[in-house]
Amino acid sequence: MNIRSNSAAALSAILLAGVCLLLITDLRSRNVTCHCEATQPEKKSIATNGASTMERHVFETNVLKKQSNVSEEKPSATLHVHNSAPDAGKEFLRFIYNLNVFQKPRFYCNNFRRVGTQLPEDGGWFVCFDDKIKPNFDDCVVYSFGIRTDWTFDEEMSKSGCNVYSHDPSIGLPDHKHSERVWFFNTGLDAYNSDDVVRTVNGQQQHWKMRSLDKIFEENDHTDRIIEYLKFDIEKSEYAAIPQMLQTGVLNNVKQLAFEFHIGFRDQEHKFQDINKNILMAFNDHGFYLWNVHEVPYSCGQFNFDDLGTHSGCIEVFFVNSKFMN
Repeated sequence: MNIRSNSAAALSAILLAGVCLLLITDLRSRNVTCHCEATQPEKKSIATNGASTMERHVFETNVLKKQSNVSEEKPSATLHVHNSAPDAGKEFLRFIYNLNVFQKPRFYCNNFRRVGTQLPEDGGWFVCFDDKIKPNFDDCVVYSFGIRTDWTFDEEMSKSGCNVYSHDPSIGLPDHKHSERVWFFNTGLDAYNSDDVVRTVNGQQQHWKMRSLDKIFEENDHTDRIIEYLKFDIEKSEYAAIPQMLQTGVLNNVKQLAFEFHIGFRDQEHKFQDINKNILMAFNDHGFYLWNVHEVPYSCGQFNFDDLGTHSGCIEVFFVNSKFMN
């Protein structure tokens, strides 16, 4: 048993080390200038509206249609469809299909719904309400990164009893109490800590405050706190932030986790798709079970994935922490 445990730990460490090595050039190539402090490892309910397994996986439905040659409507004329997705993007799409659709899932949520903006619009996130993993609305803390101007998820979770900590440096708002249970912070999520990060957005330089997740939890006195739900859409910063999260163990007390992958872009495509795979495997090794996958239909563009058909360049993935299922 000890030999197996040690082998599993060693494999996990190797995967994370590989991800970190790939990320060194990414941190340097991104349009970032900073003075960085390295972080050392160390009563109410939302109605589920009768959500059933019939609603599960927009992504799954799409791939099964493609593989059974079922005809479907063409993409809306308002969506620009690129001629072809990068080869590495296609490879990763097949990988995640196989992981989430054609293999028996380690966890299958029977009672879930989308909280916040509803489909087909972007902005909402799926939450599992199965007994062992559902948010405890009597004592609930939620973290949200990358809200843009869509507060619907944060507000709906807060109205159900959660204290929500919202973060987004890109919208230019100061720290403030947004509503009764929603606090906003003009802070971004990454793998380092700095009060002066220069990012170029739409051709203009902005000065951002950036923090690692463990530092944010520490500043809010949440280091040992159960976090009912953590979600982030941070535009490729996840490639640095996620390995740091796994190395520090900061996700150990996170019950549900969701974030967005970017698979359609062409810059340094092979590096990023390799990181995507390693991230999924590392989450599995750390006891996080992938239970849902959702394509973001509009905000990331549409790509032709050949035999898989036309799909979004961005995919949201949803995990539950097996620690809370025992």
